[in-house]
Amino acid sequence: PLLAVVNYTGDAKTAQTVNVTPLTNVAALVAGVSASAENTKITVPQALTTSEITKANIQVAQKFGLPVDDLTSAKVVTSDKDTVNEYGKALALLSQMEKSNGKDTASVATIIKDAVKGGTNTTDFTDLINTVTNDSKVSIKNVSMDDLKSITQVSDDATAPAFTSANTNSDGTKIYLHFNSAL
Repeated sequence: PLLAVVNYTGDAKTAQTVNVTPLTNVAALVAGVSASAENTKITVPQALTTSEITKANIQVAQKFGLPVDDLTSAKVVTSDKDTVNEYGKALALLSQMEKSNGKDTASVATIIKDAVKGGTNTTDFTDLINTVTNDSKVSIKNVSMDDLKSITQVSDDATAPAFTSANTNSDGTKIYLHFNSAL
């Protein structure tokens, strides 16, 4: 299943719209949520905090160059629309990672999770990206190969800053970082 973890405040009567996408799935995995191999049981860490959920969302968003702090509520405009937004392009990239590499959503999500968490095996993530950027058959409506390459350059940038409390001004406002070229 696709997963999403949400910081929810309110009463049980207040409706909340939540995006559940491959990116929210990766953020949930980064936060420590897991699903059984049969997808019959979802495990949420008992001590999962609001800040861990926020951190996971920001880390995944930054990996794909998205200037958002909550993937579950950010506006998504997918590539089937004429004016696809950055979130939609990132979703197109994930879809193409699956297609070009012959992998399923869960496999790609695990590879990205490991890369976001700073795992020692970043080769798998680099291979996912390289396969997409070298695939001459890539064809996604309203998303060019240059769009995909600009996302992969951000996502493969080892010099990109990791999330820390320094990403928030002293007054609590968010600081978003996005680099379009190498430093």
